[in-house]
Order: sequence, then C-alpha cells, then structure tokens
Amino acid sequence: MPALVALIAENYRGDQQATAVGSLGSARAFSGLSAFLIGGTLGTFVGWRPVFMVTLGLAVLVFLFSFKLRSDRGNPGIKIDLVASLFIGLAIVLVTLGFNNLNGWGILFAEPAAPFDVVGLSPRRSSSCSA
Repeated sequence: MPALVALIAENYRGDQQATAVGSLGSARAFSGLSAFLIGGTLGTFVGWRPVFMVTLGLAVLVFLFSFKLRSDRGNPGIKIDLVASLFIGLAIVLVTLGFNNLNGWGILFAEPAAPFDVVGLSPRRSSSCSA
C-alpha cells in the first residue's frame, strides 16, 4: 500500500491525485471482499488448487504490467539503515511467532509450553504461579 501511494504522489497532481487515492482505497476494499468470495467459493466447492492458480495468474499479470510503469529517479540522499532493517525483520518474525503460538503460550497467564515468563505472565507460567 505505501508503494502505491508513493506512485500516486509521483505521477498525479491535484484532482487527479485525490481521485487516484480514493480509487486505491475502494480497490483495496473491493479486492479484499472479492478474495474472500472467490477464494472461499472455489476452496469450498472445488479445492485449494484453483485458488492457488488464480492467485498465481494474478501475480504474473501484475508482474507483467509492472514493466509498463515508468521508473522513478529516486532520492540519492536517502540511505537504508541495515541494522535497523535487521531489527525490524527480527521484530516481525518474533511478533508472528508470538501470535502463532498465542493459544499454547497463554494470552495473559503463561502456560507450561511458553518459552519464558515475566512475573508469571505470558509467554510462560513459572512454577510458583498457580492456575
């Protein structure tokens, strides 16, 4: 989404830019609804393979259409902080790991399967905590 907003900011001005941002919001909502309806229907009545093939086909179309975009000149003054990027990537992995294991580790009070606890609170129940 941020990349699309940046493309709109770079390529449109005035009323055209406002219309493009509004259309982007509508397209996002419509695509989310369509994904659940089409994916759910195909997954329920046919199987997961057609959903995968539709997704793959759309990804190939987006890739092919991306060559029609003009390249941006970029800003040479902007530098990417590699250490911060690594920390951000690690944080995303840890948050995902935590959410995927939320039931087993405990939402508030730590469960025995949690890797550690903080004062008896999740992600692990200490031996002194009773429940």
